[in-house]
Amino acid sequence: MKKQKLIFIIGTLALTLAACEGKGGNDPKPGPEETVNVPDDGEDDMLSPIDPHAAEYEGLWSCGDYNIWISAEDMGIKAKVEYKQDGYNYITWIFSCLYEEETSSFTDPGYGIKTISKYDDDGNMTSEEIVSEQEGCRLTIDKKGLMTWKNFNEEFASGLKFEKKSDSAYSMWEDTDEAALLKQFPDGLFKNPDGSVVERYAILDATQPNEDVSPLVEMAFELDGREYTARMQQGSDVEWDISGVFVFWAVEKDVKLPGWGDGVKAKYYNTVEADSAEALLIWHDPSTSSQYSLYYSNPEGNLDDIDLIRVAEKMYR
Repeated sequence: MKKQKLIFIIGTLALTLAACEGKGGNDPKPGPEETVNVPDDGEDDMLSPIDPHAAEYEGLWSCGDYNIWISAEDMGIKAKVEYKQDGYNYITWIFSCLYEEETSSFTDPGYGIKTISKYDDDGNMTSEEIVSEQEGCRLTIDKKGLMTWKNFNEEFASGLKFEKKSDSAYSMWEDTDEAALLKQFPDGLFKNPDGSVVERYAILDATQPNEDVSPLVEMAFELDGREYTARMQQGSDVEWDISGVFVFWAVEKDVKLPGWGDGVKAKYYNTVEADSAEALLIWHDPSTSSQYSLYYSNPEGNLDDIDLIRVAEKMYR
């Protein structure tokens, strides 16, 4: 099963830190049986082709080690839940849910599937197995705009509140150029590495004026025949993931960028599968209060000769 790979165009995510409410146990425990009311197959109970409630749910939701992707489908939504069980094992659930008027929620009575994927130390997938095809759940949004995920089979994520991270609103980005960005960011703006070709500069204005953060900057470029995406944002103590890449990483390492200013710490991530491979580098430069990310994806499923640290150090201006 191919993992879902999205680079979301983030407004609120780049400007706010994730906030989960409550704690959920990581160990699966049998949950109580639950009766679920779903619409009959009769014509009078049929939902509209695109349920009007779906818009509120669509997008990425996250809390701790859990991510939930929701997309509208005919007569309901598709929900994909991913959980990082540890550094090497990942659990994925896929549900098809219909809206319940009685509970004001989307529900799958038991047609979902559960998959467990395992990876080695290098981030390569070693196995993938469907362990259940009778999974059920209920998704509910409370008055604060936070979502709960009730798993009918096991008590995964019990008590957690998921925060919506993105609607993937691509139209919010505006194309720009290096000269305009240098006027706005005289300090801290990355440069395109020597020998690279910039395909696009873009900027995403802040959507929360109370936050002391700059617009989000993106640079897409090609270097040595490979395509990369870099991002930058400035602000008081801005030290969160601005990459917009939401996948589970099989490898996470602490690294350093000695050639970036006086030397900064960074986080390196990667995941390698048969039909795709991804790598991400995230770092912060306190001298300019700037946060950076550098992302690479290869649909051929390998990261041979990919050195994000080397590329990132070429971006220092």
